[in-house]
Amino acid sequence: MLRLVKYFYFLLAIFICFEIIRISIPYYTPDFGKGFLIGKEEIWSFYKFALYAHIIFAPLAFLLTIPQILYPKWSAHRSIGKAYVIVVLLLAAPSGLIMAFFAHGGWMGKVLFLSLSILWIFYTYLAFSNAKKNQFDLHRKFAIGSFILCNSAILLRLFHYLNLKLDLLNSGNTYVIISFLSWVPILIMYEIYYLNRK
Repeated sequence: MLRLVKYFYFLLAIFICFEIIRISIPYYTPDFGKGFLIGKEEIWSFYKFALYAHIIFAPLAFLLTIPQILYPKWSAHRSIGKAYVIVVLLLAAPSGLIMAFFAHGGWMGKVLFLSLSILWIFYTYLAFSNAKKNQFDLHRKFAIGSFILCNSAILLRLFHYLNLKLDLLNSGNTYVIISFLSWVPILIMYEIYYLNRK
């Protein structure tokens, strides 16, 4: 049953991931009068490099997690893991970190996305370093934490869609609240679970 739930979620997540890629295409011919790019014209000369790196490599990072989660004993696990580490540490997370300084949602949005990017780097690096030390329990712990942070982009879009359809939240802080829910409580619950299982 759990395996079926995993497969269902990942099928949904792959669909959302490709939707993220699709709706990112207009950013290559930017319109600063609407949506995500409002207020970004003055910083576009350098911001665009972080944006393009993020919208290309963050979805790739997520797609690389799927076989790692579904087939952890696959012979290609190590190679895919190395590719994931390179993509996250060199491209997806650093670009997200730069973008976080200009995130929507005021100072709360900035703190939230800065924390997300820094923790993504932290968990991914520790997953990699513990694998090199053959500390596979710690490797698994930090790899799952890295996945939770990577998966926040998927849950952010999913929660946003559900909020629009069900009209659950309607305030100036809705974006920040949904962003918060996409990873903070999940990561905290995961850490509590990990501590209690010892």
